[in-house]
Formats: sequence, C-alpha cells, structure tokens
Amino acid sequence: MPQYRNIPFNCTCYSEVANPGEQVLCVSVPELVESGVSESYLKRALSGQRTGEMFCWPHHKEGREVFVHFDGMAAKYKELVKRVICRGVDAALWVENRAAEELNRKLEGVKKGLRMMVEVSAGDLTRLSDMQLFVPTDVQRIARAAGWLRLWRRMDVKTARKYGFASVKEVQAEMFKQCLNEQIQGFVKFPKAINSERVLDRKAREYAADGLDCLVGGYFGNVNREKMNGRTHAILMQLAGDPVKYSFEDIGLIYNEQAPGLGLPKMTVSAIKQHLNMPKHKKVWYYMRHGKLVGDADMQPMIDRKPVSKPDMLWSLDGTT
Repeated sequence: MPQYRNIPFNCTCYSEVANPGEQVLCVSVPELVESGVSESYLKRALSGQRTGEMFCWPHHKEGREVFVHFDGMAAKYKELVKRVICRGVDAALWVENRAAEELNRKLEGVKKGLRMMVEVSAGDLTRLSDMQLFVPTDVQRIARAAGWLRLWRRMDVKTARKYGFASVKEVQAEMFKQCLNEQIQGFVKFPKAINSERVLDRKAREYAADGLDCLVGGYFGNVNREKMNGRTHAILMQLAGDPVKYSFEDIGLIYNEQAPGLGLPKMTVSAIKQHLNMPKHKKVWYYMRHGKLVGDADMQPMIDRKPVSKPDMLWSLDGTT
C-alpha cells in the first residue's frame, strides 16, 4: 500500500523529488504491477531512470526492495494508482486516512487494555488485611481503587502520547469512564463515590501525598461514635497529652498496637485526629501537652457556642470597652 517512508542516508537514490534523509510518498513495485503496470516495462523504466534515459520513475532502494516516489510519477500512472489501489481517493489523503484508522485501532486496543494496566499491590493487600477493619472483599476493592489512582498519576503527557493519545485529558477521560464502570459494578471502593474526573484527580493527588490513608479514613466518619468508647477515649487523651508530644501518626501507631490486646477496635489516623481535635477534647489534652501558659494563650480565644436556632443567624462579638 502507498506509504510515507524516510529515505535512508546509506541507500541508493535516483530521484529529483526527494533526497536521502527526507520523507516521501512511495509505492512499491508489486503494487504498481497490481495496478496494471507491466513488470517487464517497470524493469526497463527503472533501469532507464538510473542511467538518465527516463525521468518519470524516481525511486530509491532499501536492500533489494525498490520504492517508487509517487510525486515524480507521470500523471497517468498516478491516476492508475489512485483508481485501483486508493479506490478513487487522492493517494496522500488515502495514506492519511489509513494512518488515522490504524491509530484508532491502536487507541481502541489501549482503551480495552487500561483495566489490565491497573496493578493491585501485595503490600496494600497485606496492610489492609492487618488493619482487621474490612472483610476480604472490601480489601480487594480498596486495593484496586489504589491501583487506579497509581495509574492515573502515572499517565503523564509522554506516556499518553506513547500509547497514541493526543493529550493527557483524552486518556484521563477514558480512565474515568472505566473506573466509574468498575465502581458501579462493585469492583472498586472509594471512601466517597467518584462522580467526575476532577474528584478522581483530587483523590489521586491525596493518594500520592498520604498513601492508603486517603482511601481508609473516610470509612470511619459515620461509625466513629460506635468505635469510640470511654476506654479508647482515655488512651487517646493520655497519648495526646503526653509532654513527649507524639504526632497523630505516632498516636495512631501506638494505639493500634495495643488495641487488639485490650479488646478495642483499631482506629485510623484520620478518625483519631478528628476525635482529638474536637474543641471540648482539645481543651483538655492541649493543656496537658503544652502547659498552662501556652494553653491559655492558644485556647482561651476558643469559646463554646450553642448551635443557631434558625438559618442565617450569625455570631458577633463587640470589642469596644
């Protein structure tokens, strides 16, 4: 089939329309024979082109294969190729259409293979199982959601063009469709259902910064009160008020290590942080952690406010003497 080819620098070239290193539209000898040109005539014509007797059969050789340059052919032979091989379409346009069709086939193959590119990490499965907070089915679903987020972050401009997409937006649109379809079918599970590319992109950025915590923490917002009993509250308050000043991550690690032995449920860092940062709790452990002077300076501006009784009601403070 007619095709654009780059003429190698080390090949023999007999052409006035192109030079070695340039790209030119070519037709092979078997294709010309298929179009109705005599093979014996072609041999004499190509030989005449090389000796300077003819000037309408420019060509170059790649090994033993001969490629005739379409732009230098006589008009009647161009028309013959157009009518027989290209089915009445201009040869250059026909080649472009074929390239577009091939690209579309490649893109369809990549789109179908996107789901196969999602990698479920064994480390994620182990960590989620060790939490003892999910049934095995949910462990698989959350780990696959993490795989989608990793794939989303891996698809930069260079990778998208490597697979044949025009831009990252194009591949992200397809990834969102397939991820949404898996979410509907129950193969993946996010803390909150994704409903747009923007939400999926934001979740992928959170995953890059926080890892699995962004996929785990959201589950416990609604059941936090059920898990939080007096004993759990006391342990967390003691750890938060320690003068050593443990971080919330350290508090979560220390608590979850001793929770199974005490018969207490494990908690995620986000759930612990949310509980300890409630104003009524923070006022207690903040003084224990930092002392009275720092506590007074930081906590006194915080006042307890009752919920408003009607919409659009505002709190106001008068600072005049």
